[in-house]
Amino acid sequence: MSKDSNSFGRLLKFWRQLHGFSQEALALELDSSTRHISCLENAKAHPSLPMVEHLARTLSLTERDRCYLMMSAGYTPEVASVDFNDPNYKWLRNAMHRSVMALDPHPAALINRYGELLMVNRAWVGLYRQLFNEEDLNKQVNHYDLLFAGQAKAGKSTLGDNAMALVIMALQQEALISDDPRYQPVLKRLYENENTPANWADVAAGLEPMASYRIQLPVGTELATFFAVNQTVGATGPASYVSEPRLTIVTLYPENIEVDLSSFVQHQYQHPLLT
Repeated sequence: MSKDSNSFGRLLKFWRQLHGFSQEALALELDSSTRHISCLENAKAHPSLPMVEHLARTLSLTERDRCYLMMSAGYTPEVASVDFNDPNYKWLRNAMHRSVMALDPHPAALINRYGELLMVNRAWVGLYRQLFNEEDLNKQVNHYDLLFAGQAKAGKSTLGDNAMALVIMALQQEALISDDPRYQPVLKRLYENENTPANWADVAAGLEPMASYRIQLPVGTELATFFAVNQTVGATGPASYVSEPRLTIVTLYPENIEVDLSSFVQHQYQHPLLT
């Protein structure tokens, strides 16, 4: 047995002791046996999903800590979706607005787990106004659709193929793990995009996922290579758990630091998400 094979047992013992339960008392609450609780804590038994959920309720675990307990037992946690525009999240919207706007003149956007655009900064509007007129850009609602459109404008390249493959692979695995139907329309559009490499799965399987990937986009009359850097906004804790609403700030940084992005913020462009 490996050193880390009993993460569930360690977590269970931690929460049991924190809440003042003896093994006997917890077993009584669960209508179980002291021997079974001992076996769970010592990795001599594996908990069923109903048992993990019952434990979480009995130990009054928050959503975050329930998710940790479920993951330690090998189960994929289900987290209720949260509306980013809910009045209770005004403080978060204000914080995200300041964070995104502070990234000018580097193009930046705030997106949710499906790639839907929530906020953009002035440089983002300036960058994509090179590719779309005002009316067409205002109709764009998904970051990944724009990313693929940008690679099409830049022309066929290994960088573009790699970026598109990595995006689809990430979304595909999220969809398979979560069984969330909201991923399907996004994936369908990306599968059917004429610029998506036919062998995207093989391409992505051979690439290590990172917090950033490289893409090419026009800056004036020249093509520039950017690092698209993703910063996840979520609760502190293991990387496998991200609190709702699941938010990501995507920022584009030029590979060549000499590239001048000041033109992106010189025009007073308008956009519905530029607040």
